[in-house]
Amino acid sequence: MAFRDLFPSLYATYFAGRRRVTAAITPRVPPAGTFDPRLVRRALLVCTGLIGDSVMCLPALAAARALLPRAEIVGLVTEGSRALLSGNDCVDRFILGDGAPLRLRPARRRATKELQGRLSAEVFDLAVIFLGDDYAPLLSRIRVPHRVFVAESAFASLASATYSIGDARTWGPQERLGAWRALGLDPIGGLPPIRPPSAALSSVAARLDGRPRPWITFHPFGRTADQWWPLASAEAAAHALRERFSGTVLLVGGPAGSAPAHPSSAEMVDLAGQLSLDELIALVGQSDCVISTDSGPYHLAGAMGRPGVGLFRASRPEHAGRYPSMSAVIAPAVAECRAACRWDRCRFSPCRQMRSLAPETVVAAAAEALGRA
Repeated sequence: MAFRDLFPSLYATYFAGRRRVTAAITPRVPPAGTFDPRLVRRALLVCTGLIGDSVMCLPALAAARALLPRAEIVGLVTEGSRALLSGNDCVDRFILGDGAPLRLRPARRRATKELQGRLSAEVFDLAVIFLGDDYAPLLSRIRVPHRVFVAESAFASLASATYSIGDARTWGPQERLGAWRALGLDPIGGLPPIRPPSAALSSVAARLDGRPRPWITFHPFGRTADQWWPLASAEAAAHALRERFSGTVLLVGGPAGSAPAHPSSAEMVDLAGQLSLDELIALVGQSDCVISTDSGPYHLAGAMGRPGVGLFRASRPEHAGRYPSMSAVIAPAVAECRAACRWDRCRFSPCRQMRSLAPETVVAAAAEALGRA
């Protein structure tokens, strides 16, 4: 298990200190004057976060095209966010980053130095960070004249303009559109289409060939195991759904080649760890119902307008009403969690709130969602 998962408080404290020191020693860039979007020839949009967060940034990313009509728009992305953005016209081309420019391992430091050299050679007129606050010092060192950073980040003092996202647990698409307003622009928010490549569509079609509908995609996992809905509960729900609808329940989760867990019965078709992100997007787009924890597949389904159900902890329900097509089931509050757990991390594994979520409650919500399919 990674150090950050074993000692989350210590990890957070260490990097908070690193960020404060890095912000203090990074040279300040002289003011560049009034921002004029007509003079931007090349803009860098930074989006190196988790898939769910990246989905919520899509309206702000898509707005760049109309706001910067003469600019080449370049995305600094991870492999995951590149897959998400490749299916629309938000970005002209991509530069890959690992999302961790402050880490001290020699290989990481070499990669950051190489990235800094490449970005410096590109000569950007504007850089906007949506996800990836730790890239702010690098963008300051290469002297991008106009730099838009998050006001709540440790690097706000390095920016030429800042925008506020408010509470880290509640921000959504509207807050990220504030990046453009910080430049005096008026963005038009709207989700762009998410289109997987044809190869991914063909791959998923082959996997689904001959399997009875409705196709119900199930993602009971989360970034950490303490955020999961227990797999036994998911299997019980899958059994009830198959009995009621005679369809196919497909278990998904984890990057290709790395399954979080496997079911103990044949109630679900086990695709965990077998799909690329492109294939997951294709599967979500073809599903009749998507059942997911508050994680990437939930946000993908909502952004693609697919019917489904989001599973939420009582301590973290903020995104429960985010998408019209996705209903929400909120796990009951558990008294012992109030003192022991944080909003973004559970002390218990499995989470006792998620464990108390009854399969029949999820099945009832999924049945309603299938009625909308």
